[in-house]
Amino acid sequence: MKRFVTLTTVGLVVALLIAACGGGGDPTATPAPTATPQPTATPVPGQPTSTPAPTSTPQPTITPVPTATVPPTITPTPEGIIQRGGVLVQGDGVGGALAINSFQDGIRNPLWGPANGVSSRLVYQTLFHNDPYNNNVFEGILVDTWVFSASADKLTIQLKPEAIWADGMPVIAQDVKFTIDTIVNPPEEFTSGRNIRTSVASTAVIDERSLEITLNGPDVSFLSFVAEPSALIRPAHRTLEQSAREPMGSGAFELIDIQDGVKFTFINNPRYWLKDSEGGQLPYLNGVENIIIPDPSRAYAAILTGQLDMLNTIWRTTIVSKIDDINRRMPTATQQFLVGGSHGWGVRNKAPFTDLRVTKALNIITDRLLMVELAFAGFAVIDGAGAMPASSGLPWALPMDEIMSTPGWRYLNRNTGELELDVFKVQEGGDTVYEKDPADIATAMQLLDEVGLIPFPDITIASDNIFEPRAVVIAGMLQELLGNKVTLDIVDISSNIQRIRAGNFDVVVWLVHTGTAEPSISLGQFLSDGGFWDHGFDTSALDALHVAQKSAIDPAERKEIIFEFQRRIMEGESARIPVVNSRGPGGLAREWVRNVAQPVVTGSNTYSLDRTWLAER
Repeated sequence: MKRFVTLTTVGLVVALLIAACGGGGDPTATPAPTATPQPTATPVPGQPTSTPAPTSTPQPTITPVPTATVPPTITPTPEGIIQRGGVLVQGDGVGGALAINSFQDGIRNPLWGPANGVSSRLVYQTLFHNDPYNNNVFEGILVDTWVFSASADKLTIQLKPEAIWADGMPVIAQDVKFTIDTIVNPPEEFTSGRNIRTSVASTAVIDERSLEITLNGPDVSFLSFVAEPSALIRPAHRTLEQSAREPMGSGAFELIDIQDGVKFTFINNPRYWLKDSEGGQLPYLNGVENIIIPDPSRAYAAILTGQLDMLNTIWRTTIVSKIDDINRRMPTATQQFLVGGSHGWGVRNKAPFTDLRVTKALNIITDRLLMVELAFAGFAVIDGAGAMPASSGLPWALPMDEIMSTPGWRYLNRNTGELELDVFKVQEGGDTVYEKDPADIATAMQLLDEVGLIPFPDITIASDNIFEPRAVVIAGMLQELLGNKVTLDIVDISSNIQRIRAGNFDVVVWLVHTGTAEPSISLGQFLSDGGFWDHGFDTSALDALHVAQKSAIDPAERKEIIFEFQRRIMEGESARIPVVNSRGPGGLAREWVRNVAQPVVTGSNTYSLDRTWLAER
C-alpha cells in the first residue's frame, strides 16, 4: 500500500490527540466476606422496588480538628533517610481552561461548567478502585466488605469505620445513598452517568455503615461501575452546589485556591484517614498544584522548561514527534506508557451499509499497521476489539495469536510468506517486512461484489480536528483499494458530536470504545443502544451475549462469553470497526518524582496521588 494519499478535504486543521487510559482485573473474583450480611429477598429482574430507608440514622460524630498540617514523612531505609513531601505540580490537559471551578463528575449541572476529573479525584473518593500501588488489584477504598446476592442483582456493602470527611464527619451509608440516588434520579437541571443510572433500582440504609443496593437485574459488573471517577462519593450534609464549587471530600487533599483558567492549589488533608502499609500518615505530599494547559505548544514548553513534575494528558501529535528532543534535553525524564482506548471508524445505518457483508468487508480491508505507522507515529498497538487490548495482559482480552490469525488482522512476512502472530514483531518490522494478507483483501472484495458495491460509491468521512489524522489514513486506504472518491469533512469536536447525534454522516472516524477495567462498559458501546452513532444497527447477537455475561457470577463462564462477544466484533458484526488501541505517552515525570504508580493505569486509579512524593531537590 502507498504511504501518501491525496484527498478532497473540508476544513482540515491541526489535530490535538488525547490518549485515554484503561486497565485492571476481575473484581468479581474477590471472595465475599463471611461477616457481611447476606441479602435476603431478591426482586424479579427488571422490576424496580422502592425500599424505604430507616426512619432514623445514628447521629455521626465529628473528629477533633488537627492543630497543624502533618509534616513530611521521614522514612529510614537501608540506603539512609528518605524525606517525603513537596508540592507536586501537574499539568491538567483534561478539562483545560474550561474547567474553571467545577468539581463535578457523575452528577453535573452544565451551568457550573464541565467536570474536571484531575482535580476532583484529589478531593473525593470512590467506593472501590484498582490499587495502582498493588498490581491494580480490585479492592474497596471507602468500602470494607461487600457481597453480591446469589442472583447477582443485590449488593450489600459495609463502609470502613475510620473513613471520615475533611470536616471531621464520618463517611456513612447515608452519604453513599445520597450520591447514588442523585445519580439515578438527578434534579431537573442535572445530567448523570449512564451506567449507574440504568443499573440501580433502589438503595436502603441498613445502619450507619451498611447499605443495600438493589439492581434492575443481574449485573456483576456493577462493582466496577461504582469504582469509576463518575461515582465519586459526595457528603449528604452538603448541597450539590457546595460539592461542585467548594469541594470537601474524604480524599487526600483539600482545595485552598482557584485561579480561573490558570491553576488549582491543594494542600494535604490533615484528617486523611488512609495509612500506608507501615501505618504511616498519608498523603506524603504537602500539596498539589494543577496547572491548566490548554494547548499542545504550552505542554511541550512546560515539560522542557521544568515547570511540571507530571503531565496527565499529552497532545500526542505534538509530543510524540518531539520525544527524541525531550530525551536529549531531559535525559532523566521518565516516559510513562499507558494503554488507551480503541480508535476506529464506523458507518451509518443506511444503504449500502445496512448489509452486514459490507461492514464485514470494510473491517477486513482495514490496514491496521498503516494506521499505527501514519496516524500514531508508531505509538499504537494492533489489537482486537476486546474490553482492553491483549497487550495489556488483562484477563478479558483475547490471546494475541488468536487475534492475529483472524481475517482482517492477519499480516504476512514478505520474506518467508508465513503468517505472523506476534503483534510486536509486525509493528517493529513496519512496511519493509510485513504486509496485509492479500487473501483477506480478496475476500473483502468478493463480499462487496456480492452486494453490488464494486465499484464502491463515493462517500464523505466525518470527523473532527482531534481525530483528523485517523480520518486521513482511513480515507486514503479506502480510496486506494476501492477507487472511489472520498471527501473528508473535518470540523471542531462540538460540531462533529452534534451532527453525529443527528445522523448527518455516511462514515465517521472516532473513538470506538474507551478501554476500561470492566469489559461490560467497553463492550456495551458496541450494542444496539450502546453509542450515539450506531443509529439503529441491529446487533441482536451481541446484545444477547452482553445480557448473558451480566449474570455470570463464575469468572470462567463470564470470560468465555466475553471472548465470544469479541470474536463477533472482529468478524464485523457491528457498525463500529476497531483499528488500533492507542498506546501513547500518558505522562512525563521528572526523575525526582518517586513512587508514582507505573503499572497499567485504570479509569479508577488514574489520578491517585496519596502515595506519591517528591525527594529533596
